Amino acid sequence: MNEVQTILNELKQSAKTNVVTDTWAGELAIGYHIRQGDVQVERVEDSFAHGDIMSDSRQQLAPGDSVGSRHIVEGDVTVFAPKSTDPIDGPVFKVGSNGAELTHPEHRNFMFKEGTYRCTFQQDFLAEEKRRLQD
Repeated sequence: MNEVQTILNELKQSAKTNVVTDTWAGELAIGYHIRQGDVQVERVEDSFAHGDIMSDSRQQLAPGDSVGSRHIVEGDVTVFAPKSTDPIDGPVFKVGSNGAELTHPEHRNFMFKEGTYRCTFQQDFLAEEKRRLQD
């Protein structure tokens, strides 16, 4: 077996057993964003328009029941429905002084400091109508 094949086999084995335990806890300035799979989170002004408080006690940011939809925000946080009806726009969440964590079983976790954040979803450009791409 050559070196390339050995590395390829190691990567395949790692992909089967890899569990994401890494957490990012940096500071996000207004206008900057992070991405967790198909969900992008941008720091916005505290006055950013949003809808009503979402009633889902799990505070799942992406709709759906699949593992790929399990973008969960937990901690000192309130999640609001988006004001827009655009399918790419997701919830807005406000983090209190004790911070919050965005978790997902397949992606890096993120810690957020006090502030307001908006979610957007990756667009499926192959679809005929505008819709979000799903993990």
